[in-house]
Amino acid sequence: MRIWLILLFLVCLPQYIFANQQFCPFKASSVSAFLMDAETGKIMYRQNPNFRIQPASLTKVMTLFLIFDALDQKTIQIGKKVFISKKAAQKGGSKMYLREGKNVPLSELIKGIAVVSGNDACVAVAEGLYKSEKIFIEKMNRKVKSLKIQNTKFQTVDGWPSPDQYTTAYDMAIIAQAYIREHPEALQYHNLKEFSHNNILLHNRNGLILQDPSIDGLKTGHVEDAGYHLVATAKRENRRLIAIVMGAKNKKIREIEAMQLLNFGFSNFLNVKLFNKGEVLSHLSVLKGIKDRVGLKSQEDGIVTININQKKHVSFSVKTGDQYEAPIQINQKLGHAIISDQKNILKTIPLYANEEIPQADFKKIALQTSQYIISKHKTGLIIVIFIISIFGLQAWRIRRLRKQIKRINNHDANIVKKRLNKIIKPNK
Repeated sequence: MRIWLILLFLVCLPQYIFANQQFCPFKASSVSAFLMDAETGKIMYRQNPNFRIQPASLTKVMTLFLIFDALDQKTIQIGKKVFISKKAAQKGGSKMYLREGKNVPLSELIKGIAVVSGNDACVAVAEGLYKSEKIFIEKMNRKVKSLKIQNTKFQTVDGWPSPDQYTTAYDMAIIAQAYIREHPEALQYHNLKEFSHNNILLHNRNGLILQDPSIDGLKTGHVEDAGYHLVATAKRENRRLIAIVMGAKNKKIREIEAMQLLNFGFSNFLNVKLFNKGEVLSHLSVLKGIKDRVGLKSQEDGIVTININQKKHVSFSVKTGDQYEAPIQINQKLGHAIISDQKNILKTIPLYANEEIPQADFKKIALQTSQYIISKHKTGLIIVIFIISIFGLQAWRIRRLRKQIKRINNHDANIVKKRLNKIIKPNK
């Protein structure tokens, strides 16, 4: 009997592993690893996601974030020439070989940061935008707080090692997601395979750019104490993923494991859109308004990232109160769309009024109130009407008999009185 059980286990084991491999495809050799859908925020893989580690040049994602924020706010222009100070030109580590005293267009400095991780370009931009690295770093940490992440602190503009500077794989994914969402135009710089400055040809430090055309960013990093980092992002069939690898032993491992993460995510998960932003999903009854109902719309796409096998089981339902009283304000929150599979709620999205509905005049309010009472208490009203009808009929019969008594003789009157008494006092 035991032999048969062992044989059955050995037969079923490969099928079990295959069926569940999408939940744990591999264990990264790097210190931490993370995979997220850029649009939905769905986490598909995590390994030590909140482990604090030196960010190294991944810091430059935040540096670039602030540069593109400044361009949006028009506090600086892409063609502005930035003066290169002695401090910037002499900055050590990875660089784009800026020369002291020169004026370099901001667009070139962005290339230097995004493509070759130029520490000299980071210092030059910080000085050009806010006159000093210190003020720029303060802005970086304010941005961190605005993103509501807890385990990141920057002390340099370029990721140069500092005792109290740290981040996590999870935090870097959130930073990268926000950066790409708010500044998609930045990817044209991260995706450059090479560029030339001062007659020096500089190659992109992200080797994955050359390996897969779907990969268009984002940033590499390395310091001796922390190892090799990589934030990689790829877009395939209108879907973007972000992979984070931190603390790899060498460049090759960080690239292999980032590619493994991206391929795993694209192969085993997909995005399902159930409704579009602004689409009216349902209607809600409105009492005392100039209209009897209001449309409910979402202010975001109803999209979720799911395991590829879940596609048939995903649906949504609308949850609201029975009705609301006017006035209704446009964009007033009135309910939720609940996206779920057969077992779990996957996402809850607020729903808002698609139009303003003022309060109606007294006549319409009275009519609506009557209709509401009738619709809500139909059975009770029928019973009440039936009882009132019976009593009304009895009252009519009593009144009719009393009139007869007054018109007829005594003998007939006595007969009618007996009938009347039976109606009024049926038990006597």
